[in-house]
Amino acid sequence: GALDADESLTSLDVALAELGAYGDPIPGAPRLELDGTVLPSLTHAILEIELRRDELTDEQAGAVDAIVESIFPSDEVQTEFAIVFEADEAAESDAEGFAGQGLAAPSSRPPLASPDDADPALRDAVLGAAEAVRSLLGGPRLNIWVQTFDYGTRGDVAGRNVGLDPTDSRRDDHPGNPDCLLQVAVGTTTADIAGIIAHEITHCWQFTRLGLDVGLWNRTGAWVIEGQAAYAGQLIGGLTRFNGNWWGGYLRGLDPNAQWSLYGSSYDAIGFWARIDAGSDIVAAMRRTLDAASSDGAMFEAATSGLGSDVAWLGAGTFQRGEWGGGWTASGAGDPGTPRPAQPHTVIERNDIALSADAGAQANHEIVVRGIAGAEGTIATATGSGLGVIRAPSAADLPLTGSFVEEWCIGSCVCPDGTPAVPADRVEAGDFMIWASLLGGAADSSTLRVRVDEFDPDDPDACEDEEEEEPEPEPEPAGDATGLIGTWRAQPDAIAAMFEEASVFGDDSNPIDVAGATGDLLLTFEEGGTGSMVWSDVTLFLNDEAIGDLTISGGGDFGWGPGAEGINITGWSFSLSVTSSIFVEAGIEPLTITDADVPSGGQTTLVVALADSRLVVRGVDGSAGRVFFPDLWVKQG
Repeated sequence: GALDADESLTSLDVALAELGAYGDPIPGAPRLELDGTVLPSLTHAILEIELRRDELTDEQAGAVDAIVESIFPSDEVQTEFAIVFEADEAAESDAEGFAGQGLAAPSSRPPLASPDDADPALRDAVLGAAEAVRSLLGGPRLNIWVQTFDYGTRGDVAGRNVGLDPTDSRRDDHPGNPDCLLQVAVGTTTADIAGIIAHEITHCWQFTRLGLDVGLWNRTGAWVIEGQAAYAGQLIGGLTRFNGNWWGGYLRGLDPNAQWSLYGSSYDAIGFWARIDAGSDIVAAMRRTLDAASSDGAMFEAATSGLGSDVAWLGAGTFQRGEWGGGWTASGAGDPGTPRPAQPHTVIERNDIALSADAGAQANHEIVVRGIAGAEGTIATATGSGLGVIRAPSAADLPLTGSFVEEWCIGSCVCPDGTPAVPADRVEAGDFMIWASLLGGAADSSTLRVRVDEFDPDDPDACEDEEEEEPEPEPEPAGDATGLIGTWRAQPDAIAAMFEEASVFGDDSNPIDVAGATGDLLLTFEEGGTGSMVWSDVTLFLNDEAIGDLTISGGGDFGWGPGAEGINITGWSFSLSVTSSIFVEAGIEPLTITDADVPSGGQTTLVVALADSRLVVRGVDGSAGRVFFPDLWVKQG
């Protein structure tokens, strides 16, 4: 179930409502309406409440403590044991087995430190889920202390993971200095336990991947923390009573007339991660996302970098139109199979529509396009920018990955010389429908505008004399400061492609297999012929675990000016710091690369073209090397 959409509710209100579903409603908190017997996971609710406990009234604090104590009674630990995975050379792939089982229990508790002392079904479920998480996700080292509780006859399974900061005194309460405390309360129903425990152990994996940093864990968006755990739990445990609820939230949302916000989501991001899995390596994507846990935008770029241009399709599956092709469906264990409601619109003369999807958000639209009454022909035009997919009956799917202009004709749109004004596959006999899936980018919104105009055969923009028509010329190489002056940001996909084409280690080096890139690479041209380049935490996610992910920071200065062949770059001076996850783990200092490491030659020439606030580098000739100049940049500001 879900709370009714109410913008006045805070995250604390929602957490209190979620926890209240396990007992009596918490005073002053909204009531969570449940679908059947589905209960929300406890991790998010308890963590949010603990972080904001000073905002609770005494009555609310007492009610919270009573519910938590009823689920995980401090003096009624049924069984406890340790699960420890040691990090080794296979830590990022398929490390096997457990080490450290049967650690000694504290003297103040019964000596139940071995998994053999647990209820067999529960023990096997917990150990099996832990092993499955490790097999799926790989390293780093996991050290988990497990406590189980008898949940009576409620018929529910409740679990929570508590990440322990290295300075947390609770580590001393359990042998082996564990990083995570996993508490499982089991009643008469245990069918869902594999998925639930896999969900909670995934939280421990995430916490460990984040360096046991409680502050970073708390700041990382719930769409990552809960969404990843929900999807990992589905992969390992299959269908549980929770999955349908979470998938329903992804496909349904709180308000059928509003966009679905990834950055505002939690467990319902299960569908987002399923779509990532459908088009890329889900484990690599999960790791990259956690390693980029500095902002929602950086994590979005890391999560989607393996998709390439297919990122446009992320939201299209929520239309659930399998007859259109696989990209138009989104599915997983427990999904209701229903489409996300699309917002209806009608476009008529002098009533165009403007639609958008915020950064990270998804929105579906069904747009009825009506011809102009009395007109022999009507031109329908869709313009915009950003990510998404649009579809019309007469045209193939149109993925959107930048600025676009698409046209259709309703009726007859034939020029005086008998040529059609639009291609034959864009002609509709009458009113028609456009289906649009819009997807906001990492930090930018996506837009779509649709309008209709009466076709005018005398309009030179609609009909040009074919005999006089010339092919559209290629953009001329920029030869002066006009249009170049300013700051340009390299597109992440272009950075990744650049490193696959050129190696900083020399022409004889093996190719670099790059899965994706994040961070900012900025190129600035200033008046007077000076310029600079800044690498700000540019991270390359490599498909080579022996190297690890590379992070580059630094910058440099140069002179520039127009030349006969393009833009000449001279006086190049720079210093870059290069490190990797392997360096960090091994305590190796970052590698420094400077202009002294580049073969001398004095000048580099860039063959460039400018169009629509984009700078395209078509060729690089000279000493600076291809590795410094991705092929696509976007003007900033």
